[in-house]
Amino acid sequence: MYKTIKYLYPNAEDLDFQLRDDSDGNGVYLDFWNENKLGAKPEMSFIISKMEEAQIFVQQQEAQAAANKAALLARLGITAEEAALLLGGTN
Repeated sequence: MYKTIKYLYPNAEDLDFQLRDDSDGNGVYLDFWNENKLGAKPEMSFIISKMEEAQIFVQQQEAQAAANKAALLARLGITAEEAALLLGGTN
């Protein structure tokens, strides 16, 4: 649900909303919503209805990022492992 909100409201920062689940069987709900920045608080049914669309968007973004990374590594002529070593981290 977090990714769906970030997809629907790209200018939303983590401090602008809070999801909560009281473990009472009623599921997740928006406990806090910054209406000044994000506008009217959306209904959970709206957010839920957009979850699949958001998931597809996120998958497309991740695939594009992976393709961009592969293209850059190919242009540099190095492997992901070599790039990680050069950057002092992991791929």
